[in-house]
Amino acid sequence: MSNVYRGRLPVSALISDAFSCTVPQQICFCNVKRHFTAVIKQDSGWRIGWVEEILGVNCQGKTRAALQKNLRSALSEALELNRQDALAAAQEGYQEEAIVL
Repeated sequence: MSNVYRGRLPVSALISDAFSCTVPQQICFCNVKRHFTAVIKQDSGWRIGWVEEILGVNCQGKTRAALQKNLRSALSEALELNRQDALAAAQEGYQEEAIVL
């Protein structure tokens, strides 16, 4: 895969810290870096961006670096909130299992 910027920015490991994992270690991929794609554009002096893979994760920043920092923060929060919602919906008697594409 090329790192050439063509309107889409591959953002490697927006979440750089390891995730806690409650599934057995032999099937846990929680320490694997996750990759997401940020769509970035300039708009009236701001850079605005979205994470393609997660609906609702969008931010702005005055600079590309500020936008990337904001996207990392928003993505991290969205993933954690989605995880909490999923576990709350399951209530009890559930298992967590890693799915790798």
